[in-house]
Amino acid sequence: MDWQNHTPPIRGLMALRAVAENGTFTHAARALGWNQPNVSKHLQTLERTVGKRLVRREQGGTVLTPEGAKVLEQAVRITDAYAELMDDLETPPPNRGPAERLRVAASPTLGTYWLARLVPDRQGAWPEIPIETRTLPGREALRRLAQGRENLALVEHPPDDADLVGERIGSHRLLAACHPSHPWAGVDSIALADFLRASLVLREPGCELRDGLERRLRQEGHAALGADRVVGSDTTLLAQLHQGEHLTVTSSLVLASEWGRDLVSLPIRDLDLSRPIWAVHDPRTLASDGLTTFLAHLRSHPIGGNPETDHPDPGETPPTADSLTG
Repeated sequence: MDWQNHTPPIRGLMALRAVAENGTFTHAARALGWNQPNVSKHLQTLERTVGKRLVRREQGGTVLTPEGAKVLEQAVRITDAYAELMDDLETPPPNRGPAERLRVAASPTLGTYWLARLVPDRQGAWPEIPIETRTLPGREALRRLAQGRENLALVEHPPDDADLVGERIGSHRLLAACHPSHPWAGVDSIALADFLRASLVLREPGCELRDGLERRLRQEGHAALGADRVVGSDTTLLAQLHQGEHLTVTSSLVLASEWGRDLVSLPIRDLDLSRPIWAVHDPRTLASDGLTTFLAHLRSHPIGGNPETDHPDPGETPPTADSLTG
């Protein structure tokens, strides 16, 4: 690489990620602490550098072009790597003794739509146990756990590391979903063949939820999904669905949340889209009272998240398996 003539446009990558994750230039500027013209300027610089248009402004927010989705995947990795570097420089060496606070890392869907509700409620029940949570890609959560920087990881696949112990504590499902104004909103379920031909708005490649869906389709011998719209945030995805023209695929946990309550779920026939949820810890770490208590609660409250029967309020304890129908 000729670095003299190819200086990495890091601010442009930051701008692209912020726009994708926050849905609009205004919200991206607020998240970055910049003014809006600076967000536009750095994004335009990035587009000139790669020679491709990356973002389109449309009614309801911004939409990534196919090239924008590819660049976003790398932008997330680069900016995450920088944040990880700074964290490594500031974090003391791992301590295998009992933690003063319970540090829990969760994959994006679990962290945003389930753990965010559970922890405030549990904090009220266990005021003596300080809980610190963060949302990370599943493999990053497990990596930090193995380094002793987290006490518990909540992820959607068992650990590959033989030094870590995982137990399945529940599951959620991926479902097709649409706005009530969509022509298919009145049906109970859809055939897989119809879903594959539908007009779809999806999250970007590299999003764990989308990757899980496409991995399952490949296992069943189907080609990768084609999306009419690719977006970088759930906020923008929901805005696109409100236009009534597209389907998406999302988690039953999303549909059970306040963000997904006005959507219609459409189970896909002939395709098992259940996603196990694993609680992973490191037995080399001396278990604290907080970890023991938290794990006991998870075991006694298996996670389901059926959007057709469960619509918990934020802060409400997640439904138990006994209250679910599927």
